[in-house]
Order: sequence, then C-alpha cells, then structure tokens
Amino acid sequence: MRVSPNYDINFSDSGERLFFGIAKSLKPDPDETLLEEEKANVEVWSWNDPLIHTQQNFELSKDKKKTFLLVYHLSSDRIVRLTDSLIENVSYSTYSDNRYALGTSAHLYKTLISWDDGYSDLYSIDLTTGERKLVKQKQSQIATISPKGKYMIWYNETDSSYYTYDNSSGKIDKISGGIDQPLYDVESDVPDEPGAYGISGWFEDDKSVVIRSQFDEWIVTPGSDKTTLRITAGKEIKSVFRLIDVDKKLPWFPEDELLYFGVFDQTTKQNGFASYNPGSSKFETAKILLKSNNVFSFVTKAQNTHDFILSRESHSESPNLYHSSGLSGNFIQISDINPQQSEFLWSEVQLVKYHSIDGKPLEGMLFTPRNLDKSKKYPMMVYFYERDSYNLNRYWSPSPSRSIINPTFYASNQYVVFIPDIVYEEGFPGKSAYNCIVGGTLSMLEQFSFIDRKNIALQGQSWGGYQTAFLITQTNLYKAAMAGAPVSNMTSAYGGIRWGSGLVRQFQYEKGQSRIGGSLWDRLELYIENSPLFYLDRVNTPLLIMANDKDDAVPWYQGIELYTGLRRLQKPVWMLNYTGDVHNLKEANWGNRVDLSKRMLQFFDHYLKGSPAPKWMTEGVPAILRDKVSGY
Repeated sequence: MRVSPNYDINFSDSGERLFFGIAKSLKPDPDETLLEEEKANVEVWSWNDPLIHTQQNFELSKDKKKTFLLVYHLSSDRIVRLTDSLIENVSYSTYSDNRYALGTSAHLYKTLISWDDGYSDLYSIDLTTGERKLVKQKQSQIATISPKGKYMIWYNETDSSYYTYDNSSGKIDKISGGIDQPLYDVESDVPDEPGAYGISGWFEDDKSVVIRSQFDEWIVTPGSDKTTLRITAGKEIKSVFRLIDVDKKLPWFPEDELLYFGVFDQTTKQNGFASYNPGSSKFETAKILLKSNNVFSFVTKAQNTHDFILSRESHSESPNLYHSSGLSGNFIQISDINPQQSEFLWSEVQLVKYHSIDGKPLEGMLFTPRNLDKSKKYPMMVYFYERDSYNLNRYWSPSPSRSIINPTFYASNQYVVFIPDIVYEEGFPGKSAYNCIVGGTLSMLEQFSFIDRKNIALQGQSWGGYQTAFLITQTNLYKAAMAGAPVSNMTSAYGGIRWGSGLVRQFQYEKGQSRIGGSLWDRLELYIENSPLFYLDRVNTPLLIMANDKDDAVPWYQGIELYTGLRRLQKPVWMLNYTGDVHNLKEANWGNRVDLSKRMLQFFDHYLKGSPAPKWMTEGVPAILRDKVSGY
C-alpha cells in the first residue's frame, strides 16, 4: 500500500490530526505473448454479483482509485485505519478534535439497489483507537454526524421520527416526539416510504439540532423528545420556512446572532425572508421580513455587518446581483447581465386553479403573450412533468432547448402555454396523467375564451415524454404532440439500463417515479395497461419523438419501439436521433439545441398555425444527405 494521490490530505483545525488515504500499488501489466485477436474479450455476468456489470463498469474508474482512509495523530505518533472492505465511507469533522466519526457499510445490501432502496449499516468509529460499534442496521435515509462528533442522527421511515446516538454513552434516543407536524414529504406519491424534509443544522457544541417539518423549523435538544421549540409559524399561514446559512463559515449556527430563513408562500408562490433571534430574552417566532413575486438565491452576509449580496429574479426579471442592508427590501441592483431583454416581446404568467377529472384540486401556470388580445384565438401548448406551479416566479431564459419547449419563447411567438400540476395514484401513472392533464386542459378552455380549442398540443420530456405518448393513445383532444426520450413499453423498459449510472431500471417501477409499485411478475397487467405501445392503433395525433442513441437515462430503443409501431400502423410520426448525444442534449452541443428548437417550432407551427410543413417533415432527410441538408 502507498499514500494515495486520489485523496485530498487535510488537517483538523488544531493541526493535531492528519487525514490521508492509502491505496494498492499499481502493478505493471504482465508480459503479453498473445496477439490482440487471440485474446478473449468477455464479461461474465453472474446472478449473485453484488452489482451488475453495467454498474461495475460505470464505477470502474472509481474502483481503480479506491482509497482507504487513515488518520495520523501527531501527538501520539499513531496511525488509525478508518475504512476497509467493510466500512466503505467515513464522515468526520475537522473543526474539533472530537473522538468519533460515522462509518457506513452497504456491503450486505448492494444487490437490492436494482429494485429497492439503497441501504447501509451505521457504525460509530473511535478515531483514537479505531474501535467500531454497530449502531443501526439497514438504514435507508442519510445519517450524519454532528459537527463536534457527539451525536449521530438519522431519520427512521418506519415511525417517521428522528433518532440520535450518543457516541460516548452508546445511548439511542428518539428526539422528534414533540414535533406535531409531518417530518416526511407529504406530497410524495411514489410507491415507497416518503423521504424526510431533513435537518437544517446544529448549534455550537452540538447542544441542539434544527429539524425541518412540512412548514416549520424546530430546535431539538438531543437526549430527549420533550425539549422541542418551534421557532417559526409557517403552518398557520401555509408558508414553508427554511434556514439559510448566510455566513458560510462554520458547520453550526451561532447562538448569539440572528438566524435567517427563506420563506415560500404555498398559496401565492411568493418567496421572501424571515429572521429569528435565538438570544432574545422574550421568545417570539421568526419574524417575516419580506415576501415578493421573486426567487432569491446565493444569499451571503458580510462578516461584521448586516449587509447582504444576493441574486433576485422573477418571471420577467433576469437574475441579477443585489446589495441590501438587512433582508427587508431596498435592494440595490449591482449587475445588469441581460440588457437586451428590453428589445423583445416578453410573456406574462398567472397561477391558475382547476380540478382533475377525478375531482382533485390542482394548480398550474398559464403563460400568455404580453400583447395578448383577448378577442383573438391563440393556439395552446401544454407542457408538463410532475408538479411545477412552485416555479411561478422563475425566470425562463429563452435559450435553445435541451429537450423541452421554452414558455417565454413560445408565448413571445403568440402561443399560450399551460403547465399543469400532476398527482398520481399508485399503479396507474398513465390514467393519473390523463386525469390531471386533460382535466386541466378542458378547464383552461372553459376559463379562457382566447384559447383555440381546435389547436392545442402536448410536449413533454423523459417522464413527460412517457405521459405524452400515453395520452395520445387515450384522447384525440390534441392536434399534435412531441415526446422527448419517452418510455413506450414498460415491459421492456423494466429490465433496461440507465447508462448514466449503470443501474437497471427495475427500481423506478417498483418504488420510484414510474409508480407501478411491484415487480413485472407481480403486476404484469399494470405494466401492460400503462404502456402506450399496446394501444398505438388508437393514435390519431401526429407525433414528433426525440430519442438519442447515447441517452443516459431512458434506453433509446424505447423511442424506436414507439416510432416503428406508429410507422407500421401508418400514423404520422417523426423521430430525431441526435447521434452521440444524451437524454437532455448536452449544454455544450449548441448546434443540436438550436436544431431541436427549430424543428419543434416548425412542427407545432405547421399543425397549430397552419404554416407550410418543412421538407424534413414532407420528404425526410436521407442518411446520405444528413451532413448537407437540414430540411428546414
């Protein structure tokens, strides 16, 4: 073993400890006497491999650099090994010479990741002696260690509670019993236990931890579930409070300084700020300083004053940097990164409410041209993914697309754009999408007379691409549709590979986004019922597909199955394969992004505005001419 060049050496703040890595020496390749054509080139896939070979190959470069962590105690001239073949990862603090670290081992559970959650065993590790104590087995949620190393903390899905482990005494305590709000994601509708909102951080010396609930933040003292203090009042006003690390210096919150929160109003979708004084003699919950129709980010406080630098944006305001004294307003703009915006026709956006076909109250966003004439009729694009209405005040820069339509661009070009929220019922993702998207579309037609009901279209990417493909097998409401990276056949996609990670896609269907809630053999009828491929004979909507041969999330043969099926049935269908490109076109592949944006607009302009069809739609682009002819 040698000191590894693949680990960043670092000291603890006191200089008493040095953390470094060791790795196996690289041995030269053995002498080769065989010619290349005489060598076998084979992978042996075994049913009891902990990880399938695609995942092993994805992690190959990391495995070749595998490093084992050690700590060197300078005063005692002693080295303690922290990781090995069992304990794969160790979390430790360099801010103090605390005694303990957190070790995790996924060794026993690696196979499960193909169809289940990722699990780990948790260990308390004595940095002085190297002694290990098993604290908890098969933990699925992330566990962390406190900044001074006194406690380990984790969320338990079984009873929706937080627990701490005292590294000195070995005592485990439930600490969240005094919190009377959900600690788990109440909007999660995948067939798995919902994840926790998480913790926001610790106070100095590990005295207390700040835990997030659905709306609020709570200060909890480890060792008991009765010392609980709610420091925000978000539940009463349906606003989510989240602590902001404005100092960015230490991994704990100061006890004698103001704490600052980001605030999100779930009703209005406004964002803002609040503050709380933990040292005040009179207890009061956090005070709201500001709410506005903006999105704020990169909030940073000066070290010795209450001056702030932050980024602010809105639907019509390009993100710029601002300076302020405090966070109550009076922001002074100090950058102007997008002055050319004033030369272009922008869009406007409003929050809309509607009900799904099965009666669920939902929200969405409606984008309209700024020069909207309500006496005219406008074609409408319907774009979707899952829930999006919380992005009401987001700025959409009209740049060439990587996969989806741009609402600002389309509204500027005299389209109405509707983005509905979608909620799901386990086992019926297709039907759920139909109920929410079609229900929302019909509601928009009823609410806004300027929408042309004869000229509406669908567009979605990835999960939205699947939903697009499914919808056109169920309704003729839409005049055209574009599906990017769609899954068309859940029975074949179930065993496909996510090439970006090497993972088999089974987990997505059993516990993840695809929401079937069981294996292919347990719920075969649902895999078929939710697969567009088996109902393509019903399709009467012209479809444009993007399926790229290096897609790193959805196997591109899913697009091929959709294309070849519709082609066989003589339905109007086109497929774009940006060869060598990925799931969402790479940021740097500007030519591909411009090309996709042009073809999508030409496609929708033809069907929704009556523009002449471009040659690539009427004549195609033969392979022999692809480098010479665009067909625009």
